[in-house]
Amino acid sequence: MAEEEKKAGKEEEKSPEAAAEESAKSEDTPVKAPEAAVEESAKPEDASVKAPEAAVEESAKPEDAPVKAPEAAVEESAKPEDAPVGTVKKVAPKKGKDGEQDVYRGTGRRKASVARIFLKKGDGRIRVNKRELDEYFPREIWRREVLEPLLLTEKKGSVDFDVNVYGGGTTGQAGAVRHALSRALVLFDESTRKILRKAGCLTRDSRMVERKKPGQPGARKRYQYSKR
Repeated sequence: MAEEEKKAGKEEEKSPEAAAEESAKSEDTPVKAPEAAVEESAKPEDASVKAPEAAVEESAKPEDAPVKAPEAAVEESAKPEDAPVGTVKKVAPKKGKDGEQDVYRGTGRRKASVARIFLKKGDGRIRVNKRELDEYFPREIWRREVLEPLLLTEKKGSVDFDVNVYGGGTTGQAGAVRHALSRALVLFDESTRKILRKAGCLTRDSRMVERKKPGQPGARKRYQYSKR
């Protein structure tokens, strides 16, 4: 009996240790499970992090193209702006029909009139709207204004020119032809610029007819005052 009791006591002593081992084993398994779960959960997170980066790279590629397009547009738009405003536009002389004589072109304005001239070296032939100068401008004051640039530069009799002029009246058209002829002479001979500039032939005359005011008979005229 005493031996059986001793054996039972040993078994009882061992049973807590065995229970502890079993509990430790059972505890080890759930501890490892969360770690594995964390590792598994971390993997999809990395993939989700990389996905936006790839999306950013892909989205950055199409954005590079439109950035360059405005710069190119700015460079193209800046080219015509390089020419200074208010200066005589230098146009390359246009060859004539025979390819022997150069034709120099000029545009002049006065009031509401616009004149376009085609000048070349010749013996003094002048035509305005396919008519002779004396026929188109019958008054001496108009002819004198048209020929003023030729007299100042001493080119009368050495150049021919045809003029197409339209708009305004005869006085305005004479001033437009004078302006166009001066510009063409500068292209024909650069040494004439100083003479024509000093005489004011290269300056566009900005004087215009003043507009009529409402409630008045004219631009400056007033109705007579009536006391009663």
